[in-house]
Amino acid sequence: AALLRRLSLDLRGSLPTEAELEAVEQGTDPLSLVDDFMADPRFEERMVQLLAERWRTRVDAFNLDWEGYGIDPLDAFAFNRSIGEEAPRVAARVIAEDRPWADVVTGDATMADALLLDIYPLAPDAAIDDAHPWVPARWLDGRPPLGVLATNGFWLRYDTSPSNLNRRRANAVSTLFLCEDFLARPISFSSAAFPDADAMEDATRSVPACISCHSTLDPLASALMGYWWFDRVDPSELTTYHAERETLGTYYLDTGPEWFGTPLDSIDELGPMMAADPRFQACAAETFAELFLRRELDEVGADHDLRQALQQRYDATGGSPQALIAAVLSTDEYRAGDASGPQDLVAERATRRLLSPSQLAQVIEELTGFSWTWEGYDQLDNDVIGYRILAGGIDGDTVVTPLSVPTMATTLLVRRLAQAGASEVVRRDLEGDEGRLLDRVGLDDRPGDERFDAQLRALHRRLYSESATDEELAAEAELWTAVNELDGPAAAWRSLLTVLMRDPRFWTT
Repeated sequence: AALLRRLSLDLRGSLPTEAELEAVEQGTDPLSLVDDFMADPRFEERMVQLLAERWRTRVDAFNLDWEGYGIDPLDAFAFNRSIGEEAPRVAARVIAEDRPWADVVTGDATMADALLLDIYPLAPDAAIDDAHPWVPARWLDGRPPLGVLATNGFWLRYDTSPSNLNRRRANAVSTLFLCEDFLARPISFSSAAFPDADAMEDATRSVPACISCHSTLDPLASALMGYWWFDRVDPSELTTYHAERETLGTYYLDTGPEWFGTPLDSIDELGPMMAADPRFQACAAETFAELFLRRELDEVGADHDLRQALQQRYDATGGSPQALIAAVLSTDEYRAGDASGPQDLVAERATRRLLSPSQLAQVIEELTGFSWTWEGYDQLDNDVIGYRILAGGIDGDTVVTPLSVPTMATTLLVRRLAQAGASEVVRRDLEGDEGRLLDRVGLDDRPGDERFDAQLRALHRRLYSESATDEELAAEAELWTAVNELDGPAAAWRSLLTVLMRDPRFWTT
């Protein structure tokens, strides 16, 4: 059931149910459940998490400051998360509805929650309620239909400066949607030859080493001038589209808008031209492969073959993101560790992944009811006063690659999280009457009792998606007994649950 556990966590952020485990043990192929998992509402939230990590949009601060809106400091975290999640939520909705991936850069709607509806020029398509905190919304400021590239959140994350003139933004478009980073290209000139900003600007149009990039980068930057601001601290400048500025690139960058050599008669042409670019399609294949394999693809060898297969899948399905995801999940590399197939311990260990901070937080909350927050901040989703990086995540700025192996800090954080979760379970299930995780025992049950032993077996299946061995059950009963003799049954269950959740089988997949 290892593959089932991995699929469930990757697609829903949740552990598989007992019914799903039993079905797989009786012969159901875990991959046959993928369509059901992608139809689950949790799938869309999981895509938000994955894309926010890849696009690095969940940063802890933006140039648009919550203080400028008179927002309570306890809501500062929520303010920044609303901004940072807008762009990935647009893409996640495309994936959840299995619309062509081209809609990510051609769609005419964004996603908004109550906060964004209050501060942006938007009209919602539907009412917001507890079941639907984010809804599609339409822009009221005349901005072009560019999907993610029409969101304020994307451009607040990829800001520019008076001297940069949207070039950073143009490179973000190329990097994230074409998988071509201008900054990764080799250059051959000495910056000492350009003593000031004017000389550097002139070089972009006269020095061959500079022209090789700027001949395509600058026209793309010119196409984004509708998002250009004149006052970097004015909220209306940062959050409103300025159609009257679309032609400013001719003045500031000495070039009109183009898409890699093809002139744009209108900014509305940008999205369709991007979507028709073979590099956009190839990058889609690379994006989904890297999201679920949790590593960068190489240009040669088996990865080259995988790229080709995924691009063919893209073409055959009209750019279906769910078809691409299913293709990645069926690869031998992703399936490594599946107990139903040939055992390859080297492959299994090489592909074993830590749960991301968002996965870990979701699983702990679902199992125990514990949510680690402080002063309004999710402690596993920020680095202002939280522990996202220590948990193996990224801050989207200084740390941009998640951990692939645990550190001492990771294990200490998991211990603290497990202790807090275990305490909440005992309070809720044993000292209260909910009985959700500890649903077979009470404080009077002891090792050797049928209910006690059944509870230990159920915990193993719930936490690890596997059955406990007799040796494990004996060791856990011994631990429980030792703590019970010192501090009583409540402390014994807290200790045992902490140990079970600290086991790497729980926080890896």
